Amino acid sequence: MGVLNFLALNQSETFQKITDPKLNKTPLNLEVRQLTFKDLRSLEALEIKKWGQNGASLNLLNSRIANSPNFSWAVFDDKNEALASCFVMGSSHEKILNSKSWFESTDNGTAKTHDSEAKVWFGISLSGDHPPAVDLLLKEVCANLFRQGVQSVYLGAPIPGYSFWKEFNPKGSVEDYVHSFKIVRRKKIYRDPLINYYCQLGFKIVKVLPDYFPHEKSDDFGVLIRLDNPLAKLAPILRQLNKSTLHWILNRYKAA
Repeated sequence: MGVLNFLALNQSETFQKITDPKLNKTPLNLEVRQLTFKDLRSLEALEIKKWGQNGASLNLLNSRIANSPNFSWAVFDDKNEALASCFVMGSSHEKILNSKSWFESTDNGTAKTHDSEAKVWFGISLSGDHPPAVDLLLKEVCANLFRQGVQSVYLGAPIPGYSFWKEFNPKGSVEDYVHSFKIVRRKKIYRDPLINYYCQLGFKIVKVLPDYFPHEKSDDFGVLIRLDNPLAKLAPILRQLNKSTLHWILNRYKAA
């Protein structure tokens, strides 16, 4: 089941660090919690460390917390340094499907039109390449997803192998690349490693969009993908469970 890892990992390097067990290190004393304005400076430092000049600015981070309170989380170490952060927003199928870019889906990254009652989420961002912190963060996000009965989660994924593939297949289209797969042990294995990763988790390809967001290895293309939550109708029961129990359930799903 793919509910555990539903948010976009917008760089192939981050994807490798999180999925390669050889790169996992012993976790520190980690705390996961919802974000407040007091965390802005620590979040800004994380953005600069991870994304450099392409990271979210202090003003943008402030807008996200203000516009979508209780829909952003981070993991901190014992020095109160942010190791991983995640922002989502409540949206609708209609808005997401009609948006031509990540900027339209997220109101230029501000989550201005966030709907706290929505049963559809859009993953705005995930920052961090500390595997234990990211793992803990996603468990917390998904625990909230279960409790709120969210039905579907969308994200815009890059296709980091496309630019390289295009060099050797100049007549091939981006659609050819994204939808290309082979059957291995009765499973579809997609050509792009990141798209394949998400599809193995249960995401479905919705459509390919040009000029979706700046991403050199993807030639700025993005792939809109969707994951449906099979436990959405069990939200009244899941809301009665404490955090530790929900995390245990998520561990069981991950192991499966």
